[in-house]
Amino acid sequence: MFIPLAHKEEVAYYNYMNYFTSDTHFGHEPLLTFCQRPFLDIRHMGEVLVKNINTIVTPKDTLYLLGDVSFYSKDRTCGIIASINCPVVLIKGNHDHSSRVKGVPYAEVFDELDIQLSNKQIVTLSHFPYYIGDGKDRTETRKDKYLDRRPIDVGLWLLHGHTHSPVRVRRELRMLHVGVDAWNYGPISEEDVIVQLKG
Repeated sequence: MFIPLAHKEEVAYYNYMNYFTSDTHFGHEPLLTFCQRPFLDIRHMGEVLVKNINTIVTPKDTLYLLGDVSFYSKDRTCGIIASINCPVVLIKGNHDHSSRVKGVPYAEVFDELDIQLSNKQIVTLSHFPYYIGDGKDRTETRKDKYLDRRPIDVGLWLLHGHTHSPVRVRRELRMLHVGVDAWNYGPISEEDVIVQLKG
């Protein structure tokens, strides 16, 4: 069970299993080519992503969606989020502008969040990875466009998205990439997060 440290009194959503994913990019056609996603078109991608989520979550679970959710209209995005079988907590990404978030039925919305895992380990949730500057994160080659939005490394493990990389873990940097491009286009469970962090 996860309990947001800043919201310990509000635990209604955090009952059973918790899942993490990122960078669904519903309705974002150029991403099919950019990330070489194996879908026929954006409609097919959306159907598969929602099916992969709903195949494993239950109404008592929680899905943490770590940003870059949708490029569709707000109404269509509302329909997608409402179709997910559990509450969805959004951690905003660079494409989640206020106009794309306001009115969408997220359980809660954060820019960044520290949470405690069931094994008592505290982790940070952010769309963005830590800034490394080693050239291995292709998102850092764009003149460090989002440097001000990257989390500050205070020694905690970081669950993040943004990179669209197939690389899941950078253990030496305490970073776990939960994006769909790294997890067969579906979410990763709390249990699997704990296993990954233990190595």
